[in-house]
Amino acid sequence: MHQSLRLSDAARSKIPLQSRRSAIAAANPSACLEERAIFMQNITRIPWTVDILVPFLPVLYAILDPTRIPSISNALEGPGDVVEDSHVGLEIFCVSNSLRGILTLVRAKRVPFGASSDIWKNVWPWLQFTEMYHELLTADLIADRYVQQVLFIATLGTNPEAERTMAKDIVDICIFLGRAWAQLLQADDRDNKAAHTALISLPGCVQSWTEHPDWTRSAADGLIVGVGGSAANLASLALLHLNRFLPNKYSPLDQEHVSLALGGLVSFIQSANHEARAPFGLGFADVLLEMGLVTSLTNLSRAVFDGSLPADVSNLSYYEYLLAFLRPCPRHQRVVEALRAGFLPTVLQAGIALPGCRALLFDNLSSVTTLHSSLSQIRVSLSQIKDINKKARLIKKSSPPFYKSWQGFMAVLEDRFQVLDAYNAEILTVPICCHNHECGGTFHKQDIKVCSGCTIAYYCSKACQQTDWLAGHRQFCTHLSWRSRVDCHPEHSPMTARDNSFLHTLLYWEFRSRQKEIALGYLRFMQNQPDKTPYMLFDFRHGACQIQIDDIEELDSALTPVAVEAVVERGERILFNVTRGSEYHDIIPRFFPPFVAGREFLAGLRTIAAGMPSGAGEEQLEQYCPAVLMLMEGALQSDFRDDMEQRRLVQ
Repeated sequence: MHQSLRLSDAARSKIPLQSRRSAIAAANPSACLEERAIFMQNITRIPWTVDILVPFLPVLYAILDPTRIPSISNALEGPGDVVEDSHVGLEIFCVSNSLRGILTLVRAKRVPFGASSDIWKNVWPWLQFTEMYHELLTADLIADRYVQQVLFIATLGTNPEAERTMAKDIVDICIFLGRAWAQLLQADDRDNKAAHTALISLPGCVQSWTEHPDWTRSAADGLIVGVGGSAANLASLALLHLNRFLPNKYSPLDQEHVSLALGGLVSFIQSANHEARAPFGLGFADVLLEMGLVTSLTNLSRAVFDGSLPADVSNLSYYEYLLAFLRPCPRHQRVVEALRAGFLPTVLQAGIALPGCRALLFDNLSSVTTLHSSLSQIRVSLSQIKDINKKARLIKKSSPPFYKSWQGFMAVLEDRFQVLDAYNAEILTVPICCHNHECGGTFHKQDIKVCSGCTIAYYCSKACQQTDWLAGHRQFCTHLSWRSRVDCHPEHSPMTARDNSFLHTLLYWEFRSRQKEIALGYLRFMQNQPDKTPYMLFDFRHGACQIQIDDIEELDSALTPVAVEAVVERGERILFNVTRGSEYHDIIPRFFPPFVAGREFLAGLRTIAAGMPSGAGEEQLEQYCPAVLMLMEGALQSDFRDDMEQRRLVQ
């Protein structure tokens, strides 16, 4: 035992005279409960300051003698109503106040460095004791006990010597911290400053243990058991805690304490999501996202930029952390969730403070405008921004680069909203090709079915599907299926049928409205690589769609071997068209006219290219555009016109 914990003659002389007799009696190992209670009642009548408590440290330590626990346990498990037993109440009274006194001294750094381990050895059995019999205590006693003991563990754990001793009980400590966390949040005592202090300390305390060398999966399971038994319980608890401390007019805490609380919570979440360590398993980040992490971080970012929290470096990092969850696409569902929580107004406000937001407009928001769900939510979000033009003018003065990015984003939206309106009103009719190259017919949407495996290939009949399946779609479908892509890239989320259909419509719109540009692209390709097979890439990664025509064998994608095989097996009767939605989005094939252009289309292109003078410039290439456009129009419209004429005759 450390000498500072012994009640020596020198230590006794430092105790105030009026409390000395009861203190000496209470510190005696053979002291009865009444003697300990008398001492504690005397000391609690005076204001507890650090200077007053210092002389009583040996007495408080002696009261927490763990050898008395078995006899008290026997009394608790004996006959009678133990809840009403004054014996139990006095023991809880003495233990709780002794812990509170030692906690005050520990936090004030008035406990000698070498005494911390001895204090823990006496304290921890009592913590386990009160935890074992917590169901016999009243709600007030439970809440008060958790407040005191959480602060005690958090404070003592900062002492390296004590931490080494505490690490031996890391699993039980995690169970206790989990129960305390859940209990304190459920109590929701908004006027209890001590409870707020304990809640502020909890996430940081847990995080420090997750980073401890002795942290194991058993410790993680202990914390999960403490909060309720599942990772979802832990995730929901962390997010409930985060939302509880978001600034509002009813919060009793000032900005400094709110910032401290939120900083600890976000640090805990970041630590829990750390890919290298993954203290709660690799799937915990997904659980947090399912429970609404993006919404909580969006609300937190809004609080920073609307002035509820100071826009300092630490608080601005919350916004950067939110962006980390939104940048890897196709996580469009996360973007939609953030938009619903008010992300777009935050983007406007953040544009001045964070230049990195400029990239966000194109790397994220522009790329997800290719999907019906996110584009519709962007329109709703824009309508909810008050004085949007006024805010844009303010940004123009304070941050011209961001204003330029914003204007580019709005220009992209204007074009996409036209397609969205036409799609919703069913005005824009998109012909769809049968994927069976032996058929190659063009049909209306209602007359053709999509492959349920890859959701990309379409067939006009069961016979066409079976024929193409045997012709090679079996391997193609496996590579294109959402299930396969999610297995390879867990961050990918499948598109809904409406999103898939809208993207198909958007691609057709781009194809039809930019045919001269596409014709020139084909001419340039054939001029340089007349013996190669082209593919057409629709790139939506940077706002406005970029169309690229290149050699299919140069396609930088895991699907390249499959794509080349599909083209070769069909004798160049198909043209391969692909889309790319973001920097993190794998290339996805999309088939629409003239994907079944047939040998005639490529043969026609090669014939036109053969007639061009070598080294022809742009002006000369434009002279050949009408011929390519006629070739494209024929491949695009022939079957569709025949189908429309047939419908007219039937009617």
